[in-house]
Amino acid sequence: MIQQGQSLDIKATQHINYVHVISGSVQIAEYTVEAGGAIAFMDDAEIKAIEDAQVIWFDLPEAAN
Repeated sequence: MIQQGQSLDIKATQHINYVHVISGSVQIAEYTVEAGGAIAFMDDAEIKAIEDAQVIWFDLPEAAN
């Protein structure tokens, strides 16, 4: 759980970050993601909780061709 106002730094060790918000809402870069929403991005980022939030973060490899 990320409490309101707290931040979590995300650094991909593979290639793609994928964050799914289970509850609450978060700010990632210029995007607000609410419960049930998800976002994929390739750069390191900071997740900031707009309200108490539960998230799942996946560090995914680049898709095989």
